[in-house]
Amino acid sequence: VYLDPDEGKMKAIVIRPNDTQDPLALKIIRKAIANRKINDPEELGSFSYNSYSKGIVDTMRSDFARRTGTKVSAPGRDRDTGRYQFMVESYFEHKYRKPGLFNNRMTAQRVSGLGNPYIIGLITQIQYYSFYKDEFSMLRMSYRNPVSGKYYPLYVFSLVDSIRGMDDQVVYIIAFRPRHKSVGKDLLKGQVHIHGKDYAIVNVEASAYNPSSISAIGFKQQYAQVDGKWFPSQLQTQLTLLPSDEEAETDNSSNDAVRFHVTSYIKDIVINPSLPRSSFSRPCRTAGARPF
Repeated sequence: VYLDPDEGKMKAIVIRPNDTQDPLALKIIRKAIANRKINDPEELGSFSYNSYSKGIVDTMRSDFARRTGTKVSAPGRDRDTGRYQFMVESYFEHKYRKPGLFNNRMTAQRVSGLGNPYIIGLITQIQYYSFYKDEFSMLRMSYRNPVSGKYYPLYVFSLVDSIRGMDDQVVYIIAFRPRHKSVGKDLLKGQVHIHGKDYAIVNVEASAYNPSSISAIGFKQQYAQVDGKWFPSQLQTQLTLLPSDEEAETDNSSNDAVRFHVTSYIKDIVINPSLPRSSFSRPCRTAGARPF
């Protein structure tokens, strides 16, 4: 039997997820919110730690940057990325005393490439070390935390998977995104890993749900237990500055996207050390990125 081809055009079918909550995921998130004061490092009487941070500025093709969006990925060398422009390494000593007293002292720094003070300042402002506050700011943009008693009703949660952690306890992997009627530039999407016993945050990967047309930001956080308390151990933050649509259409390499990628490693963590109040300045009252 011979068939004759007949071309036709089908109408596009768009399938959108609804806002139905996953009951188990929502139950776990509520328990994590109820245990925030137990697991939030800033609810401790005091702590100290050291951090090593590496900030890399590179460029990538604008079309590749728009495809990857807010996905956090380490800088690499290929045809789309890998054109390094600048790198700064910093070593900090951090001290904290409740309520809101911080002492952050840089003890070493090395700069490679163009020593632009503005770029160095920008790199230190896009790192955020805790995912427990209702709101936090990066580059003067505030974001609403899904693991918050104030803002969790704005989000939809779903249980993606559960795994066995290093301590042989179950860790729940929960995806989150804003409700359709709650979409805004101050909302996030991503995944959060919640410990099944302590209901503490173990890992976070999040990004702006609706990034602007000229920039996109995303971050990852990893936590570890220290003396029975959960504390950040590794942080990654990525900011991508995109060219305008008119600039992207040209073949000029100066119109490539610029990516700021910062990785911080936290070590020498001490829980509740004796820290005199005289060694701190006035309390930090603004919700923003802690300097690294």
